[in-house]
Amino acid sequence: FDYISLATPLQLYYSTSYLKKVNWLFWTSLSAQNGSIVKFLEIARDKTAVIISHRVGLCKLADRIVLMKNGEICEMGSHGELMEMDGEYKRLFTEQEQWYR
Repeated sequence: FDYISLATPLQLYYSTSYLKKVNWLFWTSLSAQNGSIVKFLEIARDKTAVIISHRVGLCKLADRIVLMKNGEICEMGSHGELMEMDGEYKRLFTEQEQWYR
């Protein structure tokens, strides 16, 4: 395998034995269920992981965040760097932050 997409927690558990063989992991917030991102992050340690999410709160865990708008990259950096930019990412994060309290 070069990559594997994990859509449900059940697939996460069944795929664990194969994950040592892959270089890329993909996770989308569309597949999110309680605890699935935590399990994904445990498995993704020391691998390249791509998280696609409209939930900006999940993105702050990433080493590098790429914010896209209308199919174009509009901002890129770590959570701290993007918050300092005072741009679109900070606006979205601040707006959504109330959802996670």
